[in-house]
Amino acid sequence: MGSYLHGLFDRPDACQTLLHWAGMDNATGVDLAALREASIVRLAEASEGLVRKLAGD
Repeated sequence: MGSYLHGLFDRPDACQTLLHWAGMDNATGVDLAALREASIVRLAEASEGLVRKLAGD
């Protein structure tokens, strides 16, 4: 049996509190907004060369 709480780990403070409660005192939460933004920037930078090549620049 399991449960699902949508968005529970979307907030770093909530994630860190839950991990601390579970006994993981050294654990830190992940800032999903920052991770998402960094991933988008990385994707944009990686695809820039291909887009330029396809555009004929």
